[in-house]
Amino acid sequence: MAKTRERTPAAVSRVFGRQVKEARRRLGLKQVELAKRLEELGVDMHQVTIARVESGERRVSVDDALAIAAALGVNPLYLFSGDFTNEPVHVTPTLEITPSQMRFWFGGNRPLPRTDERTFFELIPDEELIARQRRGLEHLKESVFHFVRAAGAKDQVEMRYALSLIGKELERQHEGLELEERRARKENEDA
Repeated sequence: MAKTRERTPAAVSRVFGRQVKEARRRLGLKQVELAKRLEELGVDMHQVTIARVESGERRVSVDDALAIAAALGVNPLYLFSGDFTNEPVHVTPTLEITPSQMRFWFGGNRPLPRTDERTFFELIPDEELIARQRRGLEHLKESVFHFVRAAGAKDQVEMRYALSLIGKELERQHEGLELEERRARKENEDA
C-alpha cells in the first residue's frame, strides 16, 4: 500500500514559520510590510499567506524560503535553524537536531549526527575546497609566526602550544590531500 503525502506542514516548515515571525517581530515589521517587501522583490505573497507560513499551516518551498529571507534581510540559515526561538528542528521524523547543529550543518562546518563525515567534507565545490586550503595555509603561517615569537621570548609553554597548532594543521592538510587523491583516482576510474 502506497503512503500518502502528509497533509500537515513538515516540522521544518513549522520551525521556519515561527522563525520568520520572530525575525519579523525583532525587525518591527508587520506581515503586510513583509508582503510589500516581497512584492518589491518580484514575489507575489500576500499577508494571508505570510500568516499561514508563520502559523505553520503552510509548507514552505525553497523559493519562498529564500525570498522571505531576502525580504527580511537575514541569512536563511537562521530561519531554518530554530535559533531565534531556540527550538530543535526535526530534519526527518527520526532526526532531531539543535539550532547550533543545524547552523553548523547548513554552514558546511559539521555533518549531521549519524551521517558519514568523510562524504560531508569530501563532496564540496572546488571553490570551497580552494578557500579551505587558503585558510589552512594562513592558519599554518600564523602558527609558525606564533612559534617564532614564543621561541624568541623563550616561552616553552607557548612554543609547545604553537607546535601543537602546527601539527594539527599539518594533519588536516594531509587528510585534505588524501581526500583529493581519492577523488582524483575515482574520477580516473570512472573515465
